[in-house]
Amino acid sequence: MQTNITKELIFKHFSGRTSFLQKQMIDEWATDLNNQELFYTWLDEYEQLYPEYTAGLDAAVEKYYARIHSAPASFHEDTPVQPNHSAAIWQRHSFATWLVAASTVLLLGFLAFQTTSFWLYKTYQTTAGEIKSLTLSDGSQVTLNGNSLLRVPRWGFGEHSRKVFLMGEADFSVTHTQSNQKFIVETSKQFDVEVLGTEFTVFARERGSKVVLNKGMVRMNVEKENTKKTITLKPGDKVTLDNANNEAIQHLAHPEVHSKWKDHRFIFEKTTLLELSYILEDNYGIDTKIDNKDLLDLTISGAFTAHSDDELLDLISNLLDLNIIKKDKQIIISKRNL
Repeated sequence: MQTNITKELIFKHFSGRTSFLQKQMIDEWATDLNNQELFYTWLDEYEQLYPEYTAGLDAAVEKYYARIHSAPASFHEDTPVQPNHSAAIWQRHSFATWLVAASTVLLLGFLAFQTTSFWLYKTYQTTAGEIKSLTLSDGSQVTLNGNSLLRVPRWGFGEHSRKVFLMGEADFSVTHTQSNQKFIVETSKQFDVEVLGTEFTVFARERGSKVVLNKGMVRMNVEKENTKKTITLKPGDKVTLDNANNEAIQHLAHPEVHSKWKDHRFIFEKTTLLELSYILEDNYGIDTKIDNKDLLDLTISGAFTAHSDDELLDLISNLLDLNIIKKDKQIIISKRNL
């Protein structure tokens, strides 16, 4: 079939004004890897020109409270009130009873929220050192790194929206839908990632965040000081955020190395012992104590395989000639005595 795909036709498609044959033609064109970057570029341009409607919830709440505060008082402030000691005693007893009742209501509300959350969302979670792969109902594939959590809606996922919540680190391979439905990864770090169909890795942990794009195009929505900034990534881009959400953008020749942990592979390039301690904490929940701060600058380079924390610790010990003592989830690192 001869395809004549233009930006005008794609814009008509996004606004739902194309025929069945045109939609079929665009779907075939968009599945070609050579066309996907242009497709996502036009999509981003379209959404910048025609942003979706957002309800003014904050304004509505302010209007509601203004209406309450402007309501007429139910009593006259200038009416004298005579003290009533028996009423005061009853009020104290009534207040204590109210506190008990309020606490009970709050507890029941919390339990109801937990139960509701359980029924509304399915949670996938990994323990220290565990790597878990799963396929979502829309066909998208997700691999969770150790000490990570993914929450997915139980109902309507892929029909009304494709929105998930991540804590930790995960690699995503998102399927493209015929309806061009977005796939959104929300985090607790005041940023989310929007995609249609692509491959990328999201890291959102206590010490910072990063997104690395392998294929396609994604958009990050980053909140900082009550403002929201949009960052568009192209294949090979890596965006790193500190805990204040200040970003640093870098283009990588081999972005795929950032998801090699899926195969228990570690790619080190002058990786310091300090950075290795972060990996041990993030992936295995290990607290690291180093008796000599000069050791923190020691580096490792190369590609290695480690299926457990013990294998990784043994590797670090041999390559850097260090003595490592492990007790439960804590290790002490020191220089070997000659």
